[in-house]
Amino acid sequence: MKRFILTTISFLTGIICLCAQPRTFKSGPVLDNPYGICSHISMESRDFRYCEANMDVMERLGIGNVRTDFDTYADFAEFNRHLSIYERVVERCRDRNISILPIVTCHKSYSRWLKDVGTMKERFPDIRFWEVINEPDIQYALSGYPDAGEYATMFWKASRVLRRAGRSKVLTGGFADVGCEYFRNYLDKAGKGSFDILNIHIYTGRGVVPESVIPMFDALKSDISARGLDCPVWLTETGYSTVGYGSGEEDFLNYVVPSALVRLGMKVENTPVAVIYDAEKGYYVPSDCLSAERYKDVRYVSLEGLASLNPKDVPVLIPSLDEAFPMQYAEALLSYVRRGGTVVLSGGAPLFYDYRLDEGKGKREAVGDRYYKLFHIGVLFPWTLQARQKKVPADSRYLTVENLKGKDELVCLKTDGRGVTAGLYRFNSELKGNVIANSNIAERGVSLRAQAERLPRMFLIAFSFGMEKVFWYHLRSFEYAPDDFESHFGIVHRDFTPKPSYNAYATLVKMCPDRSTRPELTVSDEGLYVCRWTKPDGKEVTAVWTPGREMAYEPVFARSAEYYDAYGRSISGTELKAGPSIIYIETSVK
Repeated sequence: MKRFILTTISFLTGIICLCAQPRTFKSGPVLDNPYGICSHISMESRDFRYCEANMDVMERLGIGNVRTDFDTYADFAEFNRHLSIYERVVERCRDRNISILPIVTCHKSYSRWLKDVGTMKERFPDIRFWEVINEPDIQYALSGYPDAGEYATMFWKASRVLRRAGRSKVLTGGFADVGCEYFRNYLDKAGKGSFDILNIHIYTGRGVVPESVIPMFDALKSDISARGLDCPVWLTETGYSTVGYGSGEEDFLNYVVPSALVRLGMKVENTPVAVIYDAEKGYYVPSDCLSAERYKDVRYVSLEGLASLNPKDVPVLIPSLDEAFPMQYAEALLSYVRRGGTVVLSGGAPLFYDYRLDEGKGKREAVGDRYYKLFHIGVLFPWTLQARQKKVPADSRYLTVENLKGKDELVCLKTDGRGVTAGLYRFNSELKGNVIANSNIAERGVSLRAQAERLPRMFLIAFSFGMEKVFWYHLRSFEYAPDDFESHFGIVHRDFTPKPSYNAYATLVKMCPDRSTRPELTVSDEGLYVCRWTKPDGKEVTAVWTPGREMAYEPVFARSAEYYDAYGRSISGTELKAGPSIIYIETSVK
């Protein structure tokens, strides 16, 4: 059983200090068909052949919205052929009472494209919501088209067509980075009235918990308010890939790190391992990607506590699960290594980004290799002259020995044949500790358990901020290959057998069904998240969790209550512990 440092909290309204989160975005006080999922049911190459099976899953879960592609084609005959596919999909959605959100894709034959948009509107006049071009900011980054001005023009003309003769509302394309210049330029050029609903995407990745999106929501509100906009916001893509979990040695944290510790004379099962958990500063290193069978003694340390962390008591520290770390604490981290501690740096170029804790809270600023000499580590980046001479693939990074000193050494733990992708830096210089590093940027997946635990937290946080609808990406995992990141996002496997996240989604919908009051979120100074709402039948529900560290608490309610875990299983109301897996508490009607 995993052992944690526990903080006792009494759970009684008015007893603990909670900071309430006011609704940020324009939305109603009651949820209105809020649950969605992305599924490529209109694409022959993806899930059209499994359209009915996908809809069976949606129906069982109580998901009322599906988002899929309606491709346009410069070739008229090809477009007409696909229209017949879209007709069948729309008809099936209508039969199942599922609202469809088509994504109108684009091509550079502008007049042809606009005509296709008009044809789709005429063919499907009853479709209530339309999205124009998926992730235009990413499209521009990849191909240079459309830029923000072009997209604003395209969107305005398409939206006029889609709004004709009906009550259709038009969403912007789901912006992948609402903090980027492209997004702000679009808002400046689009102006009021050009769109009905602002549409965003959020992928926080393995190393960032859902709770860390809160500063982004605040920044987004500032951006739209500064332009005089007051519009609903939908989150039409969010999710976590489970690539690399359960498939063997490619799981760095649970296979490679334990083997490296054995080389250092430690067994992970018997070794205290610390992760950073700082509720005050909003910086968390998720422990949900660590196998409970392997990591049996997980400790939690704040950023301020790094300076006094004793390697003799806690010999291993995981300060980040990706390329970012709050660099104002770099010296404290270095001191830990200098005094003999072992630091695990997982995924991509370690310490490449400064994770901002000031006014730009949550933002990442590239610092490159600025800290590598201090930590005696090195990375060969593909854009360097040396890498080009060695023909290093564009998506690869390799660990190097260029900054070793004294009797330091780099022990290869994993290689792709071209260079070291995972290694153990054993220091024997002014640094007396070790660094276990992984430079493989493809290892970005979360465990099946973590995916399930994070799903309802993301939904509830988004709802509490006023997101009208949230779409999880994706319904089915295509699982083309064990290391194919994109094809492991689903809540069911390729053969439709459920992942744990399927059950977590089902429980969330059951506990917070359509027409429930909008959840209200409060957060304690210790990092206890409490969300409350009332179901249509009058029962009140409280969801309790933390981003990582478990907290014991004793719930007290005036009325009888029933307790459920994140998967809908009944649990005891005594000696409860809040953690990353939500606890639902349902109280009887007054």
